[in-house]
Amino acid sequence: MNRFHGSIPETFDKYCGLKNLNINGNKLEGSLPPSLANCRNIEVLDLGNNKIKDTFPHWLETLPELQVLVLRSNKLHSFLPSPEISHAFLKLPILDLANNDFTGPFPKGKDKRQQPPSAILEEADELETESSFSWKGVLIVYGYGLIFGVVIGYVALKTGLEKTGRKRKRLQPVIKGSGKKTEKTYRIESGLASLRVTKLSFSYPSNPQSMIRSASSPIGIRLTLSAFSTESLAIVFLTLSQVEELELLLSFKSSINDPSSFLSNWNSSTPLCMWHGITCNNFSKVKVIELVDKNISGIISSSIFHLPKIETINLSTNKFSSEIPGEMAFSVSLRYLNLSENNLTGSIPNCSISLEILDLSNNKLSGKIPPQIGVVCSNLKEVDLGGNHLVGRIPSSISNISSLQALTLACNELIGQIPRELSKLKSMKWIYFGHNHLSGEIPQELVNLVSLNHLDLVHNNLSGQIPSSLGNLTNLQYLYLYKNKLTGLLPRSIFGLKKLVELDLTENHLFGEIPELISELQSLEILHLFSNNFTGKIPNALASLPRLQVVDLFSNNLTGEIPSSICNISSVEVLSLSDNNLSGIIPPCLGNFSKYLTILDLQMNSFHGTILETFGEDCGLRYLNLYCNKLQGPLPLSLANCRSLEMIDIGDNKLNGTFPYWLETLPELQVLVLRSNNLCGVLQSSKTIHPFPKLRILDLANNEFTGPFPKGMIKNMIAMMNFSKRQNSLQYMQGRLYFYDVNLKVKGFYIRLSHILTILTSIDLSNNNFHGEIPNVIGNLNSLKGLNLSHNSFSGHIPISIGNLTNLEWLDLSSNKLTGQIPDQLKDMTFLACLNLSHNQLTGPIPQGKQFSTFENGSYEGNLALCGFPLSKSCNNDRRNQSPPSFFKEADDSETKINFGWKVVLIGYGCGLIVGLVVGYVTFRNGEPK
Repeated sequence: MNRFHGSIPETFDKYCGLKNLNINGNKLEGSLPPSLANCRNIEVLDLGNNKIKDTFPHWLETLPELQVLVLRSNKLHSFLPSPEISHAFLKLPILDLANNDFTGPFPKGKDKRQQPPSAILEEADELETESSFSWKGVLIVYGYGLIFGVVIGYVALKTGLEKTGRKRKRLQPVIKGSGKKTEKTYRIESGLASLRVTKLSFSYPSNPQSMIRSASSPIGIRLTLSAFSTESLAIVFLTLSQVEELELLLSFKSSINDPSSFLSNWNSSTPLCMWHGITCNNFSKVKVIELVDKNISGIISSSIFHLPKIETINLSTNKFSSEIPGEMAFSVSLRYLNLSENNLTGSIPNCSISLEILDLSNNKLSGKIPPQIGVVCSNLKEVDLGGNHLVGRIPSSISNISSLQALTLACNELIGQIPRELSKLKSMKWIYFGHNHLSGEIPQELVNLVSLNHLDLVHNNLSGQIPSSLGNLTNLQYLYLYKNKLTGLLPRSIFGLKKLVELDLTENHLFGEIPELISELQSLEILHLFSNNFTGKIPNALASLPRLQVVDLFSNNLTGEIPSSICNISSVEVLSLSDNNLSGIIPPCLGNFSKYLTILDLQMNSFHGTILETFGEDCGLRYLNLYCNKLQGPLPLSLANCRSLEMIDIGDNKLNGTFPYWLETLPELQVLVLRSNNLCGVLQSSKTIHPFPKLRILDLANNEFTGPFPKGMIKNMIAMMNFSKRQNSLQYMQGRLYFYDVNLKVKGFYIRLSHILTILTSIDLSNNNFHGEIPNVIGNLNSLKGLNLSHNSFSGHIPISIGNLTNLEWLDLSSNKLTGQIPDQLKDMTFLACLNLSHNQLTGPIPQGKQFSTFENGSYEGNLALCGFPLSKSCNNDRRNQSPPSFFKEADDSETKINFGWKVVLIGYGCGLIVGLVVGYVTFRNGEPK
């Protein structure tokens, strides 16, 4: 009886020794702190006469010593579901919930669990029946999950009852009176109080289930039975324990949309344990709800968290869009909850104390991680909250969950430092905090996580040096620290991680040499060190790593030659050394040292000499990029052995020779870039029916090719034809852990595409010596996004068929000898964003409307005979710049030339129609049979 206000603090930890807590008669608000469940010795809990607003705290039912619970005169609400453990409130004799806002049916089963084994049933007051026959026997259903139990009797003929021969040992009725009135009363005694069961008049129920469901309380259930057979009683006994579960599940079903009708058998006519997605335990209680990827939408009803024996709920990969019910905290049997891959919103509620696995990833949850999560959810083993919109800091209370083994908070908006207290979690195996806004240094204390197997802190703002203490995490297999602001040298201790399988330190500010100590990482398979400031030579020690599959050292300041010892890594699949200062010749062994090599990226270095002529018949290359080096000579014919090649970029070198026709048979080749070399000759018609069957990007710009447009080769490139909506999907060309990149001229700019969309289709023949007309067949390549034929000697008209290229985004025909008008059909290319027709001999008006109104003078300069917008030169005599003639003016003119114009025709037609209707009607009426 004081005037304390505010909320009850969430500070009761597992060492709580409270036995008596009385804060009755204050002004406390908020919710009840779930951490009270840590006070295992508490006997008296009196929180009455406050302003507490919450649901019933079922997490208190596990307290083994609790004898008095007073919650009267607060603002508690919701209904009281059945307790969900077998011995709830084991010692509780006093429970006061008066003057609150509780709703729903009386909590079945609660007092039953409080009833001591010695509880007896004995005769009490009198019970009136309307039967003229005497009756015998009342059966008490003492089933699991019912608190007070249900008293059920039946009336039968005396002779029929005698045949059953069943004596109810625990029922000792005394029959008072005779004739039409026979009266009995039964009393159930418990440690809590005396429960009177009165006025049970009996007649046969047509639906026992509905009878039980309609009961507002197990006290005073009115049953009317006139001839209740043993079989009917069995129905009641079997269904009574499942009625509440059936109602809870149907309540859940009523709040969702099920377009695939997966829940079609969720009805009262199908046994509960046969419902789709439902698994029961050995006592026919619902144990598992599994509704994964069923296209279900709607609201997650709180009812499923009131199932008394539920252990697993998996609703992942659906379209639920509600908040997560707060009743989740009261499901004391729930161990596994997976609501991932939905559209859930709101904040994260408190979890049940029994929960072990919690997956809420890839939703739209917001707010902070509950600060008391480490106090309330003390049994968690795995937590995944990744892929949401969570903010704030990582709560240090997580360190209290001693059982925690995996914690994923990735892809949120968390800030602050990594809590040093996490070092207490000796069982932790997996930490994934990537893609947040975490800052500060990586805590040295993480060295205490002796079980840690996976540490992922990528894409944050972490700074400082990599802690040398990480080298003591002897069980670490995966270390990901990329895209942070880490500096300094590689700590020598890190090379003592004998079990390390993947090491990714890319996109930081690390410097120094890559030490030869790397040979100690004998389990290493993936090495990503790109986009740092490493210097020196490529270590020879890489050759001593027998399992190494990916070597990614691009974008550093490495110098020297590629050591020939690298060819000893027979298991390597990806070798990326691009964007360094490497020089010398490319080791000949790279062509055949590994049948597993699929990615070879040596672009942007200073390699010289010829391209190795050693690609063997078992060549598995898919990606070859030698762009921007100083390589000479022709392309090696042995490249044709690499039947899996998808991309070749050897642009910006000093290659010579003719076009490599022998590449046209490669079945998977999609990108061929030979730009900026010294290739020459005429592009002949192909002898193959479908040359380059998958080629989508062809770049031969800045060479010395001559002759007419290569019509014979282009017309059969089927991958550039037949554009379909399926090609609109955003997919990228990639290999294992590696996105392909290419250097192209796009919309007038040279760019490096670090990701190549599979829908990108282009031809660039610019800056060569092609001549003649552009053939109409070009219009068949309707998948083209870009076409550049500039700086050649093409003549004739712009083919009208170019208007068929409706997906074209850039078109450059500049600096040729084209004549005639610009075809109106070009207006149909509504995606066209960049047009260059400058420096030709085009004449006449520029097409107007649609995207042509966006092009500037530069698109047309150097064509002296062009006119119209945007040029200042107007086209006075061109009909395309005049308004279309008026329809009515033409009609009036025609009327003057013909004696009977359209007005006369309309008048005559109208009069004739009216007369015809009258005549027809009269004729029909007179001829109607009588």
